[in-house]
Amino acid sequence: MEKGRHPMWIKQTSVQKKGAKRVYYQLMKTVYTPHGSRQIVVANLGRAENVELALAKRLAASITDESYLFLPEETLSLLDAKLYGEIYLLNKAFEITSLRRFLEDHAKYKGLSAASVDALFYLLSYYSFQFGEMSSAQFSKRYFIRNSENVTPDSIREAFLLLPDASHIHPGILTNYNCLKNSDERKCFYFLHVKTGRDDNENLLVSLMTDKNSFPLSSRICKKNTLDALDPSGLYLYESFFPELLSVWDRAHFIVQISRPQLRKLLPPAQFRQVMDLPCKQRYGDLAYGMIHVGDFSLVVLKPGDSPQNASFSGEILLCNDALPPHEVINYFSDMNDIRDCFYSVFLPKDLQDICSGFSPAKLQNDIVTLHFLRLFLDQQLSVKLEPLNLTARDAYDLWRPVKIATLEYGHRKQLIHSIYTPMQTRILEFLAFK
Repeated sequence: MEKGRHPMWIKQTSVQKKGAKRVYYQLMKTVYTPHGSRQIVVANLGRAENVELALAKRLAASITDESYLFLPEETLSLLDAKLYGEIYLLNKAFEITSLRRFLEDHAKYKGLSAASVDALFYLLSYYSFQFGEMSSAQFSKRYFIRNSENVTPDSIREAFLLLPDASHIHPGILTNYNCLKNSDERKCFYFLHVKTGRDDNENLLVSLMTDKNSFPLSSRICKKNTLDALDPSGLYLYESFFPELLSVWDRAHFIVQISRPQLRKLLPPAQFRQVMDLPCKQRYGDLAYGMIHVGDFSLVVLKPGDSPQNASFSGEILLCNDALPPHEVINYFSDMNDIRDCFYSVFLPKDLQDICSGFSPAKLQNDIVTLHFLRLFLDQQLSVKLEPLNLTARDAYDLWRPVKIATLEYGHRKQLIHSIYTPMQTRILEFLAFK
């Protein structure tokens, strides 16, 4: 047993298992009470052969009685740490937009518990950062969520009762939506095919309405016959071309991505070859592009900016029937890519199906689409604040992803131990005015 002058120290303990002696290291704390001192286990660090003793001693020497500590990654890795960076930024966006406060007021109005808002944020985090359709239980083991003790089956059910109105209670969203809906100013309608699970053959058509600055205003699940009732002042963007658009081409403005086989069917051979041979001499950001007018259509051909001029076609073709300059066509469609990244898949984790068994599939699909919408709204707010750094929300998430946090609880004390922030991570916090 090794003790130092520091409040924490490392204990070596051993057990006999199947005739073999196994040695473990524990992080210990000596607590002094009126009745004397006692030793408590703060954390089990693991088997001796997997833990560097000198590093463990550095960990013990670094921990003081402060509520918040910042340690190097190498020492923090000895503890049961969880990813925290992305969740931290999302939670701060949840707070600085006042969305949490509005939801808490709305939960009270609907007679739901305050824990329903914590559960809603948990679901929002899950649909923002889960990868590979992991279960919500697996997500909880991987990520640190504040107030996770409030996320129970009851609070998750209440979160789904809170969700139908969640995108309509924020004054910025509601006011902008009503102003734009009742004006002749251009509105953008993005239509995406969204997966509903692991089966690629199952998908929904989701419509998202934004203003011209990509501020999200509404989202809904719709049907193909939505094309029958188009707003003439709108700009409709589709992630892929389908023939139904031709029947309403004279009633609305569109930008769609079209494949070479689809374009070959749409154009005579000579015009098709003309498009394929179009030189991409103009530059916009990291893209090279060319634009050609064919009848009522404009076609913008995109290639990676570093492609040789005589390289075979390897990019994208955007088909447009609106008199927009090429850079605006590209900008609108790049927004489509960001939206698609948010609305990647609509499904309910298997471990939540029993909790939500009383809800219809249609309600759950609409509620999960609302979660994606809220994520897009929060991402957009972060991106606006980070514009001076030339960063987007996605960039900030990437930079913050490695940040971890561990929780230590001993006696009546609780400590949160973070990994040390890099200068760029700190710079992001300064621009977001986070404390």
